[in-house]
Amino acid sequence: MREILFKGRIKDEEQSEFYDKWFYGDLLHYADRSIFIRQIETGSALEVIPKTVCQFIKKHNEVSIWENDKYGEDEEGYYYAIQWSDRNCSFIVNYFNKDGKLIEENCIDVNDLLQYYELTGNIHD
Repeated sequence: MREILFKGRIKDEEQSEFYDKWFYGDLLHYADRSIFIRQIETGSALEVIPKTVCQFIKKHNEVSIWENDKYGEDEEGYYYAIQWSDRNCSFIVNYFNKDGKLIEENCIDVNDLLQYYELTGNIHD
Protein backbone atom coordinates (compact mmCIF):
# COMPACT_ATOMS: atom_id res chain seq x y z
CA MET A 1 0.00 0.00 0.00
CA ARG A 2 1.24 3.48 -0.86
CA GLU A 3 2.14 5.66 2.13
CA ILE A 4 0.22 8.96 2.14
CA LEU A 5 2.07 11.43 4.35
CA PHE A 6 2.46 15.21 4.53
CA LYS A 7 4.74 17.73 6.15
CA GLY A 8 4.38 21.44 6.82
CA ARG A 9 5.87 24.27 8.86
CA ILE A 10 4.11 25.09 12.15
CA LYS A 11 2.16 28.36 12.06
CA ASP A 12 1.86 29.26 15.75
CA GLU A 13 4.95 30.77 17.39
CA GLU A 14 3.60 29.71 20.79
CA GLN A 15 4.30 26.10 19.82
CA SER A 16 7.93 27.11 20.40
CA GLU A 17 9.49 23.66 20.28
CA PHE A 18 8.00 23.07 16.81
CA TYR A 19 7.77 26.62 15.42
CA ASP A 20 9.38 26.92 11.97
CA LYS A 21 10.26 23.23 11.97
CA TRP A 22 8.79 20.49 9.80
CA PHE A 23 5.82 18.63 11.31
CA TYR A 24 4.88 15.27 9.74
CA GLY A 25 1.64 13.26 9.55
CA ASP A 26 -1.91 13.26 8.18
CA LEU A 27 -3.32 16.37 6.52
CA LEU A 28 -6.49 17.84 8.07
CA HIS A 29 -8.67 20.56 6.52
CA TYR A 30 -11.20 22.47 8.62
CA ALA A 31 -14.29 24.51 7.66
CA ASP A 32 -12.53 27.77 8.63
CA ARG A 33 -9.93 26.94 5.91
CA SER A 34 -7.20 26.22 8.44
CA ILE A 35 -4.87 23.30 7.77
CA PHE A 36 -3.44 21.04 10.44
CA ILE A 37 -1.09 18.09 10.38
CA ARG A 38 -1.75 15.28 12.85
CA GLN A 39 1.22 13.17 13.89
CA ILE A 40 0.44 9.53 13.28
CA GLU A 41 2.41 8.30 16.29
CA THR A 42 0.98 10.68 18.92
CA GLY A 43 -2.28 11.98 17.44
CA SER A 44 -1.13 15.55 18.20
CA ALA A 45 -2.33 18.05 15.60
CA LEU A 46 -0.81 21.47 14.96
CA GLU A 47 -1.77 24.18 12.50
CA VAL A 48 0.66 24.59 9.62
CA ILE A 49 1.32 27.36 7.11
CA PRO A 50 -0.73 26.23 4.07
CA LYS A 51 1.83 27.16 1.40
CA THR A 52 4.47 24.99 3.13
CA VAL A 53 2.48 21.74 2.95
CA CYS A 54 4.36 19.07 0.98
CA GLN A 55 3.30 15.53 0.11
CA PHE A 56 5.58 12.52 0.52
CA ILE A 57 6.37 11.03 -2.90
CA LYS A 58 8.58 8.00 -2.29
CA LYS A 59 11.86 6.75 -0.85
CA HIS A 60 14.96 6.76 -3.02
CA ASN A 61 18.16 5.23 -1.64
CA GLU A 62 16.59 5.36 1.86
CA VAL A 63 15.95 9.12 1.55
CA SER A 64 12.39 10.48 1.71
CA ILE A 65 11.45 12.45 -1.40
CA TRP A 66 8.92 15.26 -0.85
CA GLU A 67 6.98 17.65 -3.04
CA ASN A 68 8.92 20.94 -3.44
CA ASP A 69 12.29 19.31 -2.74
CA LYS A 70 15.16 21.11 -4.48
CA TYR A 71 17.86 19.34 -6.48
CA GLY A 72 21.00 20.34 -8.35
CA GLU A 73 21.19 23.89 -6.99
CA ASP A 74 24.12 25.58 -8.68
CA GLU A 75 26.39 28.44 -7.58
CA GLU A 76 24.02 30.97 -9.17
CA GLY A 77 21.05 29.63 -7.19
CA TYR A 78 19.23 27.92 -10.07
CA TYR A 79 17.59 24.63 -9.09
CA TYR A 80 15.13 21.87 -10.00
CA ALA A 81 12.06 21.21 -7.82
CA ILE A 82 9.57 18.35 -7.78
CA GLN A 83 6.04 19.77 -7.89
CA TRP A 84 2.48 18.66 -8.52
CA SER A 85 1.03 19.44 -11.95
CA ASP A 86 -2.76 19.59 -12.26
CA ARG A 87 -2.38 19.57 -16.05
CA ASN A 88 -0.33 16.34 -16.03
CA CYS A 89 -2.06 14.83 -12.97
CA SER A 90 1.37 13.86 -11.63
CA PHE A 91 4.51 15.12 -9.96
CA ILE A 92 6.86 16.78 -12.44
CA VAL A 93 10.24 18.52 -12.29
CA ASN A 94 10.39 22.27 -12.86
CA TYR A 95 13.49 24.46 -13.23
CA PHE A 96 13.73 27.78 -11.32
CA ASN A 97 16.07 30.75 -11.05
CA LYS A 98 17.45 31.98 -7.71
CA ASP A 99 14.35 34.17 -7.16
CA GLY A 100 11.99 31.20 -7.54
CA LYS A 101 10.83 32.24 -11.02
CA LEU A 102 9.86 29.30 -13.23
CA ILE A 103 12.31 28.92 -16.11
CA GLU A 104 11.16 25.59 -17.59
CA GLU A 105 8.25 23.28 -16.78
CA ASN A 106 8.37 19.47 -16.85
CA CYS A 107 11.99 19.58 -17.95
CA ILE A 108 13.30 16.20 -16.72
CA ASP A 109 11.83 12.90 -15.54
CA VAL A 110 11.59 12.59 -11.74
CA ASN A 111 13.57 9.31 -11.73
CA ASP A 112 16.32 10.86 -13.88
CA LEU A 113 16.48 13.82 -11.51
CA LEU A 114 16.93 11.50 -8.53
CA GLN A 115 19.62 9.54 -10.34
CA TYR A 116 21.75 12.48 -11.52
CA TYR A 117 21.22 15.33 -9.02
CA GLU A 118 21.64 15.75 -5.25
CA LEU A 119 18.95 16.89 -2.86
CA THR A 120 19.80 20.42 -1.67
CA GLY A 121 16.76 21.26 0.47
CA ASN A 122 13.14 22.28 0.08
CA ILE A 123 11.77 25.52 -1.37
CA HIS A 124 10.27 26.26 2.08
CA ASP A 125 13.56 25.92 3.99
